[in-house]
Parts: sequence; structure tokens; C-alpha cells
Amino acid sequence: MKEIETKLTDFDEKKMKDTLEEKTIKISDRVQKRWVFNINDGKEGVDEFIRIRTDGVKTTLAYKYRKGSGLSNTEEFETDINDFDVAAIIFKKIIPNYYYQENRRVTYKYKDAEITMDYWPMISPIIEIEASQESVIDTVINELNIIATNKGNVSMAKIYAENGIDIHSYKELKLNTK
Repeated sequence: MKEIETKLTDFDEKKMKDTLEEKTIKISDRVQKRWVFNINDGKEGVDEFIRIRTDGVKTTLAYKYRKGSGLSNTEEFETDINDFDVAAIIFKKIIPNYYYQENRRVTYKYKDAEITMDYWPMISPIIEIEASQESVIDTVINELNIIATNKGNVSMAKIYAENGIDIHSYKELKLNTK
């Protein structure tokens, strides 16, 4: 399955929040916890990993393979699972390169797209827009008059690197990380 999304940075946070509150439907505001198990971490332009993520309501297991930063250059398979902690124990036994990460995610719905404002430790908020087609993402950006830097479908490691931070130098990246 293709994941079609983009990450946006360098925007006016207050204006963005006001726009989203006014023109979209707010779905949730939750803390996400995740274990990321790197298979191929950006080597040769490929980002490949397994992720276990929970927001306290839903827990998922995902495989992602990203080659390049195009909006539809990521293959993703995701399924619901029952136990965040047990799944992490299993994958820690077989994949030694792993990290624990947290962020706060506010999720909105606009037409056929999901928009999230993500708050990660040590960096400014980012927006993710995910849809079934690239043209839907373009429409959302235009209709909501979003003024931001469009990064494409890139990894959080790349976003952190652009902020001068090696995300993988933190085996644990929690919301209270300074």
C-alpha cells in the first residue's frame, strides 16, 4: 500500500491552529508513544523500519519503506495490535537498532484528508497532511491557504537533522526531553 503524505514546517503556529480550528473537524488530541526498529536507516537513500505506536486508544504495528521524498514514495503496511509492550519486547529480541519516541498529535479531518499538527521534543511543530491522492493534498494546502515549507514525505530523522539534531543519538525521545 502506498502512503501519500507530506510534512510541512516553518509556519505560523497560532495562525495554523486558528485555521484548523475554524475550517476543519478536530478528531483527537493525544500523546503518541512509539518504538521504531530501524532496518535500513537512510542508507543509500532508503528509510526502512518497523514501528509500534499507541495513542492510548489504538495500537498499531507498521512496516515502512521510503525511497526518496516524493509524496507517494513510501510503501506502508499497518495493522492493529493488542499489546504495545509485548510487541516491543518481541521486536527488541530480533532487531537490535531501536528507539523509543513520544510526540503529541492533534488530528483534524478536512474533506478527504487527515491533517495533524505534531509536537515533537526540541523542534517546532510540524504539519502532516495525508490523503489518497497527491492532488487532494495540494487542494487542502490551497483551500486552507497554508503557508509553510513543504518537505515532502520525509522521515522525522531528516526533519530533526535540518534542525541540527541527530534524532538517533537519543535512544529515548520523550516529550519532556529538553
